[in-house]
Order: sequence, then C-alpha cells, then structure tokens
Amino acid sequence: MRVLLQAVIQPIGLSVVLVLAGIASGRPAISLGGIMLLWLLSTPVISDAILRPLERGFPALDVGQCPRADAVVIVSGNILNGVNRVGVQWGPSANRFHDGVRLVLAQRAPRLIVAGAAWQHHAQVSQGEILRDAAVALGVGCEQVLISGPVSTTADEARAVGALCQDRWIRSIILVTSAWHMPRAMRLFRQTGLAVVAFPTDQRVYAPARLTIARFLPRARTLANSDAAIHEYWGLLWAQFGGGRAKRGQTY
Repeated sequence: MRVLLQAVIQPIGLSVVLVLAGIASGRPAISLGGIMLLWLLSTPVISDAILRPLERGFPALDVGQCPRADAVVIVSGNILNGVNRVGVQWGPSANRFHDGVRLVLAQRAPRLIVAGAAWQHHAQVSQGEILRDAAVALGVGCEQVLISGPVSTTADEARAVGALCQDRWIRSIILVTSAWHMPRAMRLFRQTGLAVVAFPTDQRVYAPARLTIARFLPRARTLANSDAAIHEYWGLLWAQFGGGRAKRGQTY
C-alpha cells in the first residue's frame, strides 16, 4: 500500500492521476493542472527550490576536515549502473563510493562498511561485494571492508549497519550519502544509537542561478531531481511517524 501511495504522489504518477481524473470527470481544468504540474516540476527553477532545503541541512566537508570515527558507511543506491567486461560502470551517485574510499585512505576511519544490497545483474554477487572489490583495487585493505546483510531501503540499511556495528564494537561512523538524501539518512542512522558524522556528497544544487528563459524550460534530468526531492520529503514524513524507525541491534 505504501509503495502504491508513494508512486501516486511522485510527479509522474500524480500528473497521470490528475489527467485521467479530468478526462473521467469531464473537467479539462483538472487534466490541464496535471500537465502544468509535470511542466513546473521539470523546470530548474522549481526543482532547485524544493531540492535546496534538503541539501542545506548538512554542510559539505573536505576529507581533511572530517572528524575521525570507527568506520565509514557508504549508503547504497544508484552507485552502480552495471559491470561489463572492462569493469564497474558507475551510476549517478558514484561520488558516495569514491568519497567513502577517500576517507578511509586518508585514515579518517579504519573500516569501510557497504551494504549487501541485491544486484539484479549478478544474482550470485551483491552490490556490497562489487564495491568491496572496487575499494580494494583503489588501495583499501580487503580486511578493512565490512558488508552488511541484504537491504532494500535506507531504513533496512540503518538497521543492518546498526546490528553489524554492535557485533563489531563500532560506536561511531562517518555517513556518506548524497546531500539531498542526508537529512533522512541521518535521522535513521542516529536512531540506531551510533554517533554519526554527516559527510554529504553528490550535490545537485549550487548558488542560485540567473533567471533566464532556460530556467523555465522542462528537462528530464530536472524532473528526476524533483522526483528525488519529493521522495525524500515523503520518507522524512514516514520516518517522523515511526514508519521507518531503525533501532540498534534490531534485525532487518
């Protein structure tokens, strides 16, 4: 039910519902509203406005500025596109992985934790195993990399990492994820009882741009940013009311 509701309130789903509702009711204004909603959420000026508050929650840090901790945790999601004969093909959130590795190589933490998320293109290999091998290739010791149990959501991941950290006597972590995803991730990982340092990366909104005609024209990538922002606001609301709590030592 939650998945269906979430799909309906995302930009494309909500726009389709409004268009169909307008057609079914014979009220073109409702359909037009659905089209206009999709147009507005596809424009940089609106997308940046709803994404910016999420990214401002935690300031970006240089690796050298980052406090030390017991482990670096890389939050999974959109890090990989696939693996072909020449190696890993990185996804849009690959900065999460690369910044996490940089933190370990800079000795900000002695361990790197990645999620054992399922990887659809390799039924026998998890995303965590792929990322572990990639980290080792960049100079991280194989014994330094820990892989959590299988996860499918950020709440799952917080629970799994919390349990793993409890088993390994890890008390503090540096959490690496996309800037727009950090507010929800910090809420969930803090609920495990860990001391958490935010290390946001993969920023999408920078200083306010000049208002030009191009800022009001729709783009597919901009719609994806709006979709991500709305997904995060929905996730924060869900976590606020207890639907996504992650308690330390709780199984996933």
